[in-house]
Amino acid sequence: SATAFYKSQSVIDFLCEVLDFRDINEQRRPLTDSQRVKFTKEIKGLKVEITHCGTMRRKYRVCNVTRRPAQTQTFPLQLESGQTVECTVAKYFKDRHKLNLQYPYLPCLQVGQEQKHTYLPLEVSIVFYSLVVL
Repeated sequence: SATAFYKSQSVIDFLCEVLDFRDINEQRRPLTDSQRVKFTKEIKGLKVEITHCGTMRRKYRVCNVTRRPAQTQTFPLQLESGQTVECTVAKYFKDRHKLNLQYPYLPCLQVGQEQKHTYLPLEVSIVFYSLVVL
């Protein structure tokens, strides 16, 4: 059997490789549908590791790439009061993690179980690969 091996790198760098961008700053607007589909085919099923929580390096498997960018992609957020509100991914990262996204116009990775609405901005993730030798 054969499989592809991926080097550990930021998801932004991975996106640039897949879509043949010299630099992410070439892309100052949302991805086109064809760019998003091509990127989704390459990253779907890969494991990523988060970088925005300091030493806590949680890993997730990518199940999809959002159609909408982080600045408009919403999800149901449960407040401490028990009330549920719609929140954008960009606003959540700004409020919860004090992180202004550099690339709010890029899509998000949907990770974990599809029905759980866990979205990660591309810039807070790295492609993670660990090889287990038997």
